[in-house]
Amino acid sequence: MHGPADAVPPGASVIDLPGLTLLPGLVDTHLHLCFDATGDPIGHLAQADDDMLRQRMADAARRALLQPRCRDAASCLAAGH
Repeated sequence: MHGPADAVPPGASVIDLPGLTLLPGLVDTHLHLCFDATGDPIGHLAQADDDMLRQRMADAARRALLQPRCRDAASCLAAGH
Protein backbone atom coordinates (compact mmCIF):
# COMPACT_ATOMS: atom_id res chain seq x y z
CA MET A 1 0.00 0.00 0.00
CA HIS A 2 1.23 3.47 -0.71
CA GLY A 3 -0.04 6.99 -0.69
CA PRO A 4 -0.44 9.12 -3.79
CA ALA A 5 2.93 10.81 -3.24
CA ASP A 6 4.86 7.59 -2.51
CA ALA A 7 6.82 5.69 -5.10
CA VAL A 8 5.63 2.16 -5.81
CA PRO A 9 8.31 -0.30 -4.64
CA PRO A 10 10.11 -2.23 -7.40
CA GLY A 11 8.30 -5.46 -8.27
CA ALA A 12 5.06 -4.42 -6.56
CA SER A 13 1.72 -4.85 -8.28
CA VAL A 14 -0.65 -1.89 -8.46
CA ILE A 15 -4.36 -2.65 -8.29
CA ASP A 16 -6.52 0.37 -9.00
CA LEU A 17 -9.75 0.33 -6.97
CA PRO A 18 -11.59 3.51 -7.97
CA GLY A 19 -14.54 4.32 -5.74
CA LEU A 20 -13.69 1.57 -3.22
CA THR A 21 -12.20 1.67 0.26
CA LEU A 22 -9.47 -0.75 1.31
CA LEU A 23 -9.30 -1.61 5.02
CA PRO A 24 -6.03 -3.48 5.56
CA GLY A 25 -5.74 -5.44 8.78
CA LEU A 26 -9.45 -5.30 9.52
CA VAL A 27 -9.92 -7.36 12.69
CA ASP A 28 -13.07 -8.57 14.41
CA THR A 29 -12.65 -7.11 17.90
CA HIS A 30 -15.98 -8.05 19.44
CA LEU A 31 -16.02 -9.32 23.01
CA HIS A 32 -18.20 -11.80 24.91
CA LEU A 33 -18.56 -10.35 28.40
CA CYS A 34 -20.92 -13.00 29.74
CA PHE A 35 -18.95 -16.18 28.93
CA ASP A 36 -16.23 -17.47 31.22
CA ALA A 37 -13.15 -19.45 30.18
CA THR A 38 -14.30 -22.77 31.64
CA GLY A 39 -15.21 -25.90 29.73
CA ASP A 40 -18.93 -25.11 30.15
CA PRO A 41 -19.50 -21.36 29.70
CA ILE A 42 -23.13 -21.85 28.61
CA GLY A 43 -23.88 -23.98 31.68
CA HIS A 44 -22.38 -21.35 33.98
CA LEU A 45 -24.36 -18.66 32.19
CA ALA A 46 -27.59 -20.61 32.72
CA GLN A 47 -26.85 -20.95 36.46
CA ALA A 48 -26.28 -17.23 37.05
CA ASP A 49 -29.12 -14.96 38.07
CA ASP A 50 -29.53 -11.60 36.35
CA ASP A 51 -27.83 -9.54 39.07
CA MET A 52 -24.84 -11.90 39.23
CA LEU A 53 -24.57 -11.90 35.44
CA ARG A 54 -24.67 -8.08 35.24
CA GLN A 55 -21.93 -7.86 37.88
CA ARG A 56 -19.75 -10.43 36.08
CA MET A 57 -20.21 -8.58 32.78
CA ALA A 58 -19.36 -5.23 34.38
CA ASP A 59 -16.23 -6.76 35.94
CA ALA A 60 -15.22 -8.33 32.61
CA ALA A 61 -15.72 -5.01 30.80
CA ARG A 62 -13.64 -3.21 33.41
CA ARG A 63 -10.81 -5.77 33.07
CA ALA A 64 -10.94 -5.53 29.28
CA LEU A 65 -10.73 -1.74 29.35
CA LEU A 66 -7.73 -1.85 31.68
CA GLN A 67 -5.73 -4.21 29.46
CA PRO A 68 -2.75 -2.68 27.67
CA ARG A 69 -3.55 -2.26 24.01
CA CYS A 70 -1.94 -4.85 21.75
CA ARG A 71 -0.55 -3.89 18.38
CA ASP A 72 -0.64 -7.42 17.02
CA ALA A 73 -1.41 -10.99 18.08
CA ALA A 74 2.25 -11.86 18.74
CA SER A 75 2.75 -8.99 21.20
CA CYS A 76 -0.55 -9.84 22.95
CA LEU A 77 0.48 -13.47 23.38
CA ALA A 78 3.95 -12.50 24.56
CA ALA A 79 2.41 -10.19 27.15
CA GLY A 80 0.04 -12.92 28.32
CA HIS A 81 -3.18 -11.31 27.02
